[in-house]
Amino acid sequence: MPQAKREADQRRMTKKMTNAELQARIDKHEEICAIRWAEILGRVKRLEIIILGSAGTMIVMLTNILLKGLG
Repeated sequence: MPQAKREADQRRMTKKMTNAELQARIDKHEEICAIRWAEILGRVKRLEIIILGSAGTMIVMLTNILLKGLG
């Protein structure tokens, strides 16, 4: 961690925070978390679509092989 950042963190921790400052930090944190959560859900949905598409393709291919082998 850079020295300047460490010193800034120490000053912030030694100073008592007011309720308004603490609430502002919590609100900012919640906003960032909500954005990250939305991005994660988008990625999971995309992966789900890829997996379901791949599974469907494999089922069709295996069915095709099975039917050609019996016929």
